[in-house]
Amino acid sequence: MRKLGSMLALCAALAVVLIAFPGHRPVAQAARTGIGAKLLEDAGLAVLWEGEKLGQGAAVSLFWGAPGLGGEAALPLEIALADGDWVWAPGLLDTEEVGLRASSFARVAGNSVVVDGRLPKPEDLAEKPGQLIAFRAGRLGRVVRATCGEVYPNVLFDRTLLLMEDTVLDVFRAAGEEEYVFDYVLNIAGELREASATLAWEDAPAEALAYLAPRGGRTRRAVCAQSFSLEFAAPDGKRLLGIRFLGAPETEVFVAALGGREAARGSLLVVRRRGSGATFSAVLWPHGPQDGAPMLELDDQGRLFFYPREMKR
Repeated sequence: MRKLGSMLALCAALAVVLIAFPGHRPVAQAARTGIGAKLLEDAGLAVLWEGEKLGQGAAVSLFWGAPGLGGEAALPLEIALADGDWVWAPGLLDTEEVGLRASSFARVAGNSVVVDGRLPKPEDLAEKPGQLIAFRAGRLGRVVRATCGEVYPNVLFDRTLLLMEDTVLDVFRAAGEEEYVFDYVLNIAGELREASATLAWEDAPAEALAYLAPRGGRTRRAVCAQSFSLEFAAPDGKRLLGIRFLGAPETEVFVAALGGREAARGSLLVVRRRGSGATFSAVLWPHGPQDGAPMLELDDQGRLFFYPREMKR
């Protein structure tokens, strides 16, 4: 718990740094000046991106909802992730308002956390949207944080995204009053290529992800308390997505292969934890085969390291 608490404190500290950083501009002006962030408050959506224009590099969005707005598979505090014109984790990032075209990959559910295997109804999020807590953009990076506490009764969601160049830090905290099963869900437009040796895969029982009904291929399961890494590859093999999760006791990791045409094949990643609360801390790094290393790295103690591009490691 100390490690997870330090991660949350670090995110808060980073947000303060971005606010005070000389390159910071007010939220409304940030979207106009092309500083790499856009807030669509009426839609309950924030988008952060690398570079001057959306679609040139890494981009991530956070959707907390708005009255009257929901989606067929919308979940509270769901994200979408892209690299250039390739949408790794399909969601509300690929809308006309933002300017990215949708990928051909069909997701199973929103990229968020599911409680006790129960997907909320679309109208739940439309009637009980979340709340934006922070949205800041600077030359060093961009950060957005939102909460949601009404879709699942007595469960509070709190999610922070930090984008620094091509690397995303995602910290999702769920807290409740009883014992729950929390599933961190991420739809990925690519197939699993590599994984940490600490993940000893076995075939998952059919009922493990029954509520998501993944169809296509094998569903693998591993139990791991340590931090672990995964790498997914797009069909062309030229785009890769690296993911590193901070460990926690009795964590279950599922990877389900989703079928379809070669260009539409994908994977469903589910990281499962149990308790009255859970924190999921991950670094997401979309990159190419020749790229060196992510800007941000998490070690096994939950410490976050920042490596500017000009540093040689």
